Amino acid sequence: MLELIEIPIFDADGKVAEVEGIAHDVTGLIRTAEVKQLEHNRMKNILDVIPDGVYIVSQQCDIEYINPAIEREFGPVNDRKCYEYFHGRTDVCPWCKNPDVFAGKSVQWEWYSIKNDRHYHLFDAPFKNADGSISKFEIFHDITERKLAEEELRYLRNYLFNIINSMPSVLVGVDTQCNVTQWNREAYRATGVMSQDAIGQPLDRVFPRLSGAMELVHDAIRSRQTLHNPRQVRHEDGSTRYEDMTIYPLIADGVEGAVIRIDDVTDKVNMEEMMIQSEKMLSVGGLAAGMAHEINNPIAGMMQNANVMAIRLGDRIDMPANLKAAEEAGTTIEAIRDFMEARGIPRMITAINKSGRRVSEIVNNMLNFARMSAAQISSYSLPDLLDKAIELAATDYDLKKHYDFKMIEIRKEYDDKAPPVPCEGGKIQQVLLNILRNGAHAMQEAGIRKPVFIVRTWFEKERKMVCMEIKDNGPGMDEEVRKRAFEPFYTTKPVGEGTGLGLSVSYFIISENHGGEISVNSTPGSGAGFIIRLPLEGKKP
Repeated sequence: MLELIEIPIFDADGKVAEVEGIAHDVTGLIRTAEVKQLEHNRMKNILDVIPDGVYIVSQQCDIEYINPAIEREFGPVNDRKCYEYFHGRTDVCPWCKNPDVFAGKSVQWEWYSIKNDRHYHLFDAPFKNADGSISKFEIFHDITERKLAEEELRYLRNYLFNIINSMPSVLVGVDTQCNVTQWNREAYRATGVMSQDAIGQPLDRVFPRLSGAMELVHDAIRSRQTLHNPRQVRHEDGSTRYEDMTIYPLIADGVEGAVIRIDDVTDKVNMEEMMIQSEKMLSVGGLAAGMAHEINNPIAGMMQNANVMAIRLGDRIDMPANLKAAEEAGTTIEAIRDFMEARGIPRMITAINKSGRRVSEIVNNMLNFARMSAAQISSYSLPDLLDKAIELAATDYDLKKHYDFKMIEIRKEYDDKAPPVPCEGGKIQQVLLNILRNGAHAMQEAGIRKPVFIVRTWFEKERKMVCMEIKDNGPGMDEEVRKRAFEPFYTTKPVGEGTGLGLSVSYFIISENHGGEISVNSTPGSGAGFIIRLPLEGKKP
């Protein structure tokens, strides 16, 4: 295709003398224009069908192009500026003044549209016009569903995080190498190590007391079976704690590792022991009552006869009846006295009386152990009862053993806000005195240089229990002795020095007569602490 260009030739008078023609082949230009138009149409068709919104805006905020996806979201343009169209604003939109885009840089960002309640990821790029000016080319990608999914995932993560941290158990997650992957709030309380400091660290480094359980954790992961290690003993601050440890292997969705759960079951163990002890006391109580009555009668007869013998053969051996009996037997009272002294008869009678009194004391203790008290209940201040018990204990002095209760330091930690409690004052003092004497004897036998009693009172508002504790710095007890401390007839004292009924009677007074609780915390070398809890409202009928 040719393009003809006519050029006029003028004569001397300025008239057109002739016309010359120049033919120019424009086929290539036309084809180029057609190709450009085709490419323009193809690009427009692409932009018209893609699901993402596309628009072009000038630096003057004039919308030069929008595709149908934009119109479906925001409606027709109607010659509005971009800030009117997208934001409903009447001032200049900061989008169009972005210096990075109009300086030739691309930027990406996220935007929430109040107009249609959708979230978008925006990609801005410079667009060069034919006249050399720069417009902004922008792609809208709707990410609302992704945002909702992220928000739901964030909510579920926080929800799970709160559940894990709200549990009273220690929860620790580990991978196959026993490096920490999860660390809840109870784990922090147990170790003092923050979660951010524990994650990624070896378990035995951040939780040293679990170092002995590393092999169990590996076994659980290898075997993919839950392992349970109940009632692990742990000594803390002079008391014994019990823990249940359970190891759960992770076997779902290709995730390998384990979750370690640790529960403090000290209260449960103590309650079980208390229930066993209570059942034991009830059964032994009935037996003790029957035994005491059966023993009492022959003991009374034995002691009565021993007393008569002591009278007849003691200082009053020269009574007329004895003189007459000696004469009839063909001897003298002096010979009988000499024979008895030579054979140690008076000493034996004294020993019989002493043993009889001891048996009588045991019988009375057994009866006290088995008998329900009918004494009058009154309201008492526990600090007052403790002070009186300490005063009574101060009279306990053993010259032979060089034992003096007054040499023991008494530290009082009384709670002034602890209310009075209904109880039998005399019985409670009996319990306190028994505990004080036992502790004092234990410290003396162990040779404690500076023996100390710490006596405390406090109020457990949640349980409505008024509490007191007597703690010493004596030799303490091992686990076996601690568990049997309240058993009838169980004693660690030498033969002839203890009946084994003192703490049993104390247990009966607190639990059966008052509906309270008595327990002991002790470890060898750390002393012993007896804790007594009495209900604020008294024993329930």
